[in-house]
Amino acid sequence: MDTIWFTVWCVVFSSAQALPGGPAEDRRCTSGFEGKIILFKVTGKHLRQGTILGKVNFTDCTDGTEFVFTSSDEDFMVHTDGTIMVKRRVYLQEGQRNFFIHSWDSQGQEMIVSVVVQHNGDHEVAPSLQKMFPPKAFTNNLEDFLKSSGGLRRRKRAWVIPPLSVSENSRGPYPLRLAQIRSDADNVKMIHYSITGPGADQHPVGLFTINRISGHLYVTQELDREKQDKYMLQGHAVAEGGAGHSEDPMDIVVIVIDQNDNKPVFNQSIYMAEVPEASLNGSEVIEVKATDADEPDSDNSEIRYRISRQEPEEPSPSVFVINPVTGVITVNAEALDRQKYPQYTLLVEAADMAGEGLTEQVKVIITVSANNNNPSVFSQPADFLKSSGGLRRRKRAWVIPPLSVSENSRGPYPLLLAQIRSDADNVKMIHYSITGPGADQHPVGLFTINRISGHLYVTQELDREKQDKYMLQGHAVAEGGAGHSEDPMDIVVIVIDQNDNKPVFNQSIYMAEVPEASLNGSEVIEVKATDADEPDSDNSEIRYRISRQEPEEPSPSVFVINPVTGVITVNAEALDRQKYPQYTLLVEAADMAGEGLTEQVKVIITVSKQ
Repeated sequence: MDTIWFTVWCVVFSSAQALPGGPAEDRRCTSGFEGKIILFKVTGKHLRQGTILGKVNFTDCTDGTEFVFTSSDEDFMVHTDGTIMVKRRVYLQEGQRNFFIHSWDSQGQEMIVSVVVQHNGDHEVAPSLQKMFPPKAFTNNLEDFLKSSGGLRRRKRAWVIPPLSVSENSRGPYPLRLAQIRSDADNVKMIHYSITGPGADQHPVGLFTINRISGHLYVTQELDREKQDKYMLQGHAVAEGGAGHSEDPMDIVVIVIDQNDNKPVFNQSIYMAEVPEASLNGSEVIEVKATDADEPDSDNSEIRYRISRQEPEEPSPSVFVINPVTGVITVNAEALDRQKYPQYTLLVEAADMAGEGLTEQVKVIITVSANNNNPSVFSQPADFLKSSGGLRRRKRAWVIPPLSVSENSRGPYPLLLAQIRSDADNVKMIHYSITGPGADQHPVGLFTINRISGHLYVTQELDREKQDKYMLQGHAVAEGGAGHSEDPMDIVVIVIDQNDNKPVFNQSIYMAEVPEASLNGSEVIEVKATDADEPDSDNSEIRYRISRQEPEEPSPSVFVINPVTGVITVNAEALDRQKYPQYTLLVEAADMAGEGLTEQVKVIITVSKQ
């Protein structure tokens, strides 16, 4: 029986797609890294975040200059140009750190190079490099090296493929490569690949495409989960001419991962209510209701309510209170006075992310009446239906791409991620197990598997900022351990980022001086905020604005801020130190390109003589 394998580039990476080029006439090109071992010498054992170690040289025998690189060590990252950077602070406790870098050539062949980061003072370590990485062991044990990485490789047995995942609103570049589909028969025959189904040859036609020769699967434009949260495609592999070889079709499920890109929406543009003057403290007045189009039962759609303003504020600024969860507004006073205060206007705010996310406001006008009119009653909106991402067993040997799970998912826990099955379970009792960090290694029990059914679970919420990827090994053994044992399978669990971190300024307060004679446009100071969410995504894209200036004279915009860089400049023809010797600015940083979570900081600017 022919087998099929599946190679995946995670959608969180991007690479420049180069067109294959012919080799030079006078020499033959070999894809791969320049050398099998790369040694970087450093002067200290403490490596700071952002430190550049150097560069690896790689070619895929095309004109491409940028490639997808992955590191087996989470403390180091590799840019598409081959630059190796320290991702988080590292201490070389043993005087060195060893890890592997993976990349792929234009034909989808994976290449590996071993990297040694060595403290310059530990000269005794250098002679041991050949012992650690003998060339023979490197080539003969390539399969072992792959087990420590997120790379996918060909397996002999039939594993069931979980869905692919891609975040909505992904920036691309487009077309964005999702996976490579290949048959093991392509070594001896010309195989043509195609896809069918909604999003391929059915509406919306062309949303997904596949290279008929290489099997590269692409998405051609941004996806919107609120428009469609799942696509069901069929992958086909047929020998040229259609004779002699044809794989069974493969189900390809593409799940669109939710991002917090929708504000709450109130079910009325304005609310009107009456409350009897004799109402007791705690009496219900009205219920406001907002919904969120993001994924139901997730932080992105969890709404909290608050009253941001009450007019008039007499006899107290909290004559009414709101239940933050239900939106029910009640009386919070011992007595109402219709003669003095016949009407109140409340500005009610709804915020997702349990009150920390995107916001929307609505007015509630409450009239104090003399009689006991009943308040309006509003029905609950219909529940959203959540579609399932069920997996089903296939006969052919497709290799499992990375699984994806959103951080902060509410569960319920344990949360089913996938079902792992062997094609021998129809004739034998197969027992399943998992090993690796998060299974039988720290943090133990984060992932579990049902030894009979092969259902793989995560047992608690994940935090992408704590760990963005888990690498497990799946095992399938016949009962009694004899007669049948699958090769271990790499299981990569990617933690999808959610916008759960506010921007953080690098100072608690900023102080600056600006000469009185400064010209319009003169730079004063630069403020800087960072966001712990996924780099180069909307969740961490910060914009700045000045929300308040004190004093507001001679104009409320004596200073302006560049929304992208955070540079504050003079926006006046002249400053007057005698009248206005000092200004206090309240600067706000917001992620989601200015539409998301916010943080504020004070900037105190003194106008000086010089």
